[in-house]
Amino acid sequence: FADQHCFINCLPHPLVSSKKQASSELFQTDTPPELLFRCKTPPKMLVILNPRSGRGRSSKVFHDTVEPIFRLAGFRLEVVKTTSAGHARNLASTVDISICPDGIICVGGDGIINE
Repeated sequence: FADQHCFINCLPHPLVSSKKQASSELFQTDTPPELLFRCKTPPKMLVILNPRSGRGRSSKVFHDTVEPIFRLAGFRLEVVKTTSAGHARNLASTVDISICPDGIICVGGDGIINE
């Protein structure tokens, strides 16, 4: 992931008392991990994307590199591209929180954050 500027922080499990104790010892189950994770409701996020940011490359970078990572992690994304100055501000102030109860992701430069 480093060549794509994606970094993962691996922290020890907070309930593991020592480095010798495996995290798997804390939670014993015969249920495959895939089924445990499927039961959790996937996070729903709104993505506000400025397609003109990054010399016009932000949309391609997001859709080719970033979005697949979020999708693999189970996120459901509602992507909205801004069309003019102030559009991000209008979206953020009028958004129906039910479509993105878990957060808003801004893709762009400092302009989209300032809005």
